[in-house]
Amino acid sequence: MIDLEMLPINEILFSFDFNPYVIFPLMAVIIYAGIAHYIYLQGLSKKENVWFMLMAVMYALAGFSEALARSSVYDTGASFWWSMEAFAQTFMLTITIGAVLVLVGKENLLRGMRKALIFIPAAVTTFLAFYTNLMVDHIPGNGIIEDLGWGRAGGEFAWVLRIWLVLGTLVALAILIIYRFKTDNSKRKKQFTLIAIGIIATMFLYPIIERLQGAIPLISDIPHGPFDTLPIMLSIIYAIKRYGLFEVNPATLVGNLVTTMTEVVFVVNPNDHTIEYVTGDTESVLGYKPEEITGLSLSEIVKDHWESLKQQAFVPIVEGEQNKAVAELEIDTSNRGVVPLKITTSAYREWRSIKGIVVVATDLTETRELLHVMAERNKLVMIQESVLDGLITVDYDNKITMVNTSALKIIGASKEEVMGRPLTEVFERIQKDEETFSVEALLPQRRFDNDDRFFNVTGATIVLYNGSSIDVDLTGSAIKEGKDVNLQTIITLHDLSEEKYLERMKLDFVAMAAHELRTPLTSIKGYLSMYREQYENKSNTEEGLLLGRIDRSAEQLVTLMENLLSASKIEQGELNVYLKSTDWVKLVSEEVDMLQVLATEKGLELKFNKPKAKLPSVAVDQLRIKEVVNNLISNGIKYTQEGSVTVSVEYDEDNNRVLTSIADTGEGIPTEAIPHMFKKFFRVHGELEMGSKGTGLGLFISKSILGLHNGDIWVESEGPGKGSTFKFYLPVSN
Repeated sequence: MIDLEMLPINEILFSFDFNPYVIFPLMAVIIYAGIAHYIYLQGLSKKENVWFMLMAVMYALAGFSEALARSSVYDTGASFWWSMEAFAQTFMLTITIGAVLVLVGKENLLRGMRKALIFIPAAVTTFLAFYTNLMVDHIPGNGIIEDLGWGRAGGEFAWVLRIWLVLGTLVALAILIIYRFKTDNSKRKKQFTLIAIGIIATMFLYPIIERLQGAIPLISDIPHGPFDTLPIMLSIIYAIKRYGLFEVNPATLVGNLVTTMTEVVFVVNPNDHTIEYVTGDTESVLGYKPEEITGLSLSEIVKDHWESLKQQAFVPIVEGEQNKAVAELEIDTSNRGVVPLKITTSAYREWRSIKGIVVVATDLTETRELLHVMAERNKLVMIQESVLDGLITVDYDNKITMVNTSALKIIGASKEEVMGRPLTEVFERIQKDEETFSVEALLPQRRFDNDDRFFNVTGATIVLYNGSSIDVDLTGSAIKEGKDVNLQTIITLHDLSEEKYLERMKLDFVAMAAHELRTPLTSIKGYLSMYREQYENKSNTEEGLLLGRIDRSAEQLVTLMENLLSASKIEQGELNVYLKSTDWVKLVSEEVDMLQVLATEKGLELKFNKPKAKLPSVAVDQLRIKEVVNNLISNGIKYTQEGSVTVSVEYDEDNNRVLTSIADTGEGIPTEAIPHMFKKFFRVHGELEMGSKGTGLGLFISKSILGLHNGDIWVESEGPGKGSTFKFYLPVSN
């Protein structure tokens, strides 16, 4: 007699004798394993597949446990494996109930604590089977030896296991039968019928085989337990093959679909509007977990919006006015603030009565954001098509990605001709003054972290791909988001063609008017000279004074005409200069001497600070440059009421040029007027304008003449009443 207490537990559990009868439970294991593998191949994404596969696994475990129990050497080892078989049977039945619930579309009953509840009997049975002698007798020496090997030594409460197996099977069968008569789907009816037959066959197969074994000695020694459950598994397999078992579970299918969408689906009681079932991403949409809102009234979720929602989406459904109703509302959520929702309701009917109201809640946040973006885009398109300036966008490959109608009109091309082409192919080159460069030189070679305007070319001429040219103001801008949307540059084209046309017309008119006025003015000056000769000795008489005034007015008109003609020639590029090497100090000195009389008449001191060293010669058109010097000194005298006007000349050796300045102690110039002093027809407003007469052309002409000499001019003043200094330079003659 072996003392089992002296043996290690692994030797007790894993000591086996050869037993030919275990081939039958092992055959069952192979069959159930094959069934489990087949279901696995159908895919485990469907919930019912998982449940049915677990059923087959538990059936296989039960058969395997019986095989080990019957071939064990020791009864204690056999009792352990019989306990494992009890575990497999109890969980097998629990899983069967779960599979049936999923099959009929009631998987919501398997959530949270309710799922745990159906596993409690199996867990209790397992505990009793392994840790007590109430289900299986583990006491050494109490084992039952049979011809088939060790039999199950039942404990005091072994009958509980049998009752649980019977009751559980009846529950699963009842659910199938009830829903078999409730459903209108013919395929579902066949599925339910087939599996119900399998369960019934399983229930009656065991007593039938027991009776047959008692009547037929030949089969009395065959262990049939593992095969008793084959009918239900075979019915499931047949349902898979014949009626597409895993293809027709609408509730599960809808649930699986909803979990991949932003919608939340409720099933609401039609009477008290209690949420009986919910699926979908409730936490991100509503801020609640499914178990937190199951059992609540829908009014507790939507709160102040309930009455409005009820009238729009529930009353029409309940009263049969509509099959589907839609409402929109905004609710306060715990994690996202206010969320806009679209609520769609429809009735779930059985036997013409409403069993529930299906509510689909759709989060409209992204939809509204998209609508807002589309509205902004449409507004932007309208704006860009409405502006008169041309707009062109260029990506980081320098290709044109957008061009508005105004730009196409300015360029004189169709959209197909320019879209997608490199900008350098459309704009061959840009000309500004006498400089020529490629548009590529203007484009940025970097990405921007802020909105920025990085080039502005005014009065440019762009030579296009077809050989034509356009006159435009050209501006390039970038936005910081450009790197995210492959937008490098936004180019604005302001068409100058009409402005230049009007400018040419104006210049032509001014030139024509000046020419037409020159002849009568010349005649007037001639006749005045004749009359003044007659009254030469009578200048103090009334007639002499009048003739003097007329002569001065005529002289002003002549000066105006000459200025207008000069300005017209400058604008049209027709003013020419003929350069000649000149002694600059001598030329300036002559102009100062000529204007001394004018300064003396106003009581002003006109000084000329000659340089001590001899200056290099300058190349100038003497007639034109004298006009500049005369104009600047005359202005100094004109705008100075007391004090002096000082003319200075010096040599800028570093830049090899002669610098001339005319400084006065007169009215001075406001700071804001200084940038505009050399613009055509500009005059300073205020006392300077009121106290003098002028056309506003003198400084414009002076700057233009100096430009033709490769020189430049600028003005300095500390403000009104503080005088001003005009400075210009001329390059030294080569």
